[in-house]
This record gives sequence, C-alpha cells and structure tokens, in this order.
Amino acid sequence: VAFGVPEEWRAFHERHPEWQEALPRLKNALEHAFIREVPVDEHGRHVVFALRRLAVEDFAEILLLCGNGYGIGGLKILRGMYERAVTALYLARHPEQVDDFLNYQHVHQRKMVNHAKSAGIDLGKHAKEIAEVEAEYQRVKSRYEEVVCQECGTTRLQGSWTKRDLKTIA
Repeated sequence: VAFGVPEEWRAFHERHPEWQEALPRLKNALEHAFIREVPVDEHGRHVVFALRRLAVEDFAEILLLCGNGYGIGGLKILRGMYERAVTALYLARHPEQVDDFLNYQHVHQRKMVNHAKSAGIDLGKHAKEIAEVEAEYQRVKSRYEEVVCQECGTTRLQGSWTKRDLKTIA
C-alpha cells in the first residue's frame, strides 16, 4: 500500500516492518465490523455503528498522514478517534444514554448561535431557525445542568453530554 510520498512510505515501512503483516488482519476485522446491515430496531445501534465507522475513517486518515511523514497531523486526529471509540463502546453498553448523547447537539447549536451573535454576525434573516434552536435548547437544557453551589442552587451547563469524564467512561 502506498499513496502520497513514496520515500516517506519506504521510511514508514522500515520503521514499522510488522505493518504489512498486520494489514490483512486489520482489513478482515474492518470488513467483519462494517460491511453489513445495521438493524435500527434496537435503540441506539445506528448511533454506535456511526461512531465506530467514524473511528475507522479517523484511523485511515492517521495512516495516510503518518505514512506520508505527517505524524503530527496523525496525532491531531488520534484524540478524537479515541473519544469516538470510547463513546461508541460506552453507548453500546448503556443504550439508555443514547438520547442524552444525541440531544446534546441542541446545546452545541445554541452555543454556535451565541458565538455568532457575540462576533457581530447579523443573523436577522435566520430568525425562524434561531427560534427553533432556542426552543430545542430550552426543551433539553435541564438534562445537562449541574449544580455549582449547593447553598444558593446556582447551576451551569455541563461541558459534555454526560457528567462522567472520559477516563470513567473508558
């Protein structure tokens, strides 16, 4: 397998001679995991499948970058790949939390609107969409609030779809 910069691939193969031997096993594992239909009757299976598929694509991108001498670029993608793989495994084991994972998008959308407003971007022509974003945010925000002061009851939005940190999820 070689694409991109041939001399970088040669150097990659010299540094990692076991790579060529592992490639057929990796290809077989990926085909087994992803060349199939995914039943959507069980809640969240399609979400888990999509996250796993994204992790595979991340891996392919890391391989492409590292094989062509751009290891730092590969490292930039690695953290996201790890988080997606961990989240996929966690949601596979806890399908009751898939809705929390999916609904957190409304928090992200509202943050994006607020960032655009604070940057001075005129969103007047998108008033209907912004109202929909706000309505969805208001519908789900209580699921993502955490108490920061027990005495006065002050709350804030948690930084993620779950109160658990990545280490705990992993």
